[in-house]
Amino acid sequence: MGLKNKKGSVLILAMWALVFLAILNVALYKIVSSQVELVKRYRREIISPYLAKAACQYAKARQKSDSTEYDALSELKEPQEVEVGKGKFTYTITDEESKINVNTAPAEVLARLPGLDETLADGIVSSARRPFSVKEELLLIDGIDREIFNGFKDFITVYGSGSVNLNTVSEDAMAVLGMDSDLIQIIKRYRAGPDGEEGTGDDRVFEGAGSIVNQLREYSGLFSAQELLIIELASKNLLGVSGTAFSLNVTTEILGGEGKKYAVVMENEKIKQWVER
Repeated sequence: MGLKNKKGSVLILAMWALVFLAILNVALYKIVSSQVELVKRYRREIISPYLAKAACQYAKARQKSDSTEYDALSELKEPQEVEVGKGKFTYTITDEESKINVNTAPAEVLARLPGLDETLADGIVSSARRPFSVKEELLLIDGIDREIFNGFKDFITVYGSGSVNLNTVSEDAMAVLGMDSDLIQIIKRYRAGPDGEEGTGDDRVFEGAGSIVNQLREYSGLFSAQELLIIELASKNLLGVSGTAFSLNVTTEILGGEGKKYAVVMENEKIKQWVER
């Protein structure tokens, strides 16, 4: 019996040792996991902003190296991907001056925005808050609620010179400027180039505000009213061919893992807005 008791005691001790080791293993796993998660969080929180700032510097350098007097979709559309040490950033650019600038556009233009009328447009133009720092300030204008704002927010900007870039402007924004559907389609076909697709290497570009009418004349006949509208818009600094403000959508990657994402607005090479997405 004594030998059996000894064997039983040893077995019990072994079982308790296994239980202890299992508990210890779980505890160590939790500690290691929390440390790994802490490192991942550190990488995301600390390194991601530096990668995003590097993307901004890279975009600035590319802009400085561009010797043309115009900005076109084919220059901006292509995503840029750059590795920096153990990290990587990717960004795409949107021309803010492809939109209507609510700080400079006259009431007759703003009244054509979806959901707006002459009264609301006059309220924007006469607002003491103008020039607006962010477009959400328009929600403080009497009569503009969230539903109305959501209807036109994608067509407007508060950045740039106020001159809409004809090389990048959308169909909807061209209509807001007062262009008829025929003129809009002529401009789109002209920009698309021989392959009929905008944002590719064979795109045609408008090289200067003063040459827009002549370039379109050579491509397709225009009515006199269409020519006069283009000339009027250009003379009022409402129409141009280049931009000074751009939005960067930046994604970051660290050691193969996903980093943070940012929306950055740069105007005249200065960061005007920085939003973590």
